Amino acid sequence: MDKETNDNEYRRQREHRTSSPERKKKKKIRKLPIILLIVVILLIALVVYIVHSYNSGVE
Repeated sequence: MDKETNDNEYRRQREHRTSSPERKKKKKIRKLPIILLIVVILLIALVVYIVHSYNSGVE
């Protein structure tokens, strides 16, 4: 009896543990593209700035 209740508790805890990281992962996935988008925009702006300043410096 005790072993069965322990197994059931363990299963419940495992289900809870597996379900909560999934929720956290979903939130991370939603936030991640925004961060990536900002980084990509900054990189493009930096490259454009460097190329522009390099071209104006050469001329």
